[in-house]
Amino acid sequence: MWEKLLGMTPKGRERWEQTRQLGRARFVWLRCALSWGSCMFLFMTTYFLLSKADFVWQDIAFNTGLVVTGAILWPLGGYFVGALVWEYAEACRRRNL
Repeated sequence: MWEKLLGMTPKGRERWEQTRQLGRARFVWLRCALSWGSCMFLFMTTYFLLSKADFVWQDIAFNTGLVVTGAILWPLGGYFVGALVWEYAEACRRRNL
C-alpha cells in the first residue's frame, strides 16, 4: 500500500513512462484540462441545473451564467490538477530511479 502512495510500482512506472512521452503541456492540456474539465463541466452543469429544478427534467431552466462560469472554471481546474499530477508523478519517478 505504501509503495503505491509514496512511490511507483513497476507497472505504474511503465505506464508513466508511456504517458511521459506526450510531454507535460500535452498531458496537462489534453488529458486534464480538456478531457477531465469537459467531463466535469457536462456532469456538474447538468447536476446543478437539475438540482435547481428539484431533479425534474421538465422544470429545467437554462442558466447562462452557470454554464459560462462552469465552462471557464472546470477546464481551468483541470489544468491545475493536471499540473499537480504531473509534478507528483515526476517526483515519484525521480525518487524511484
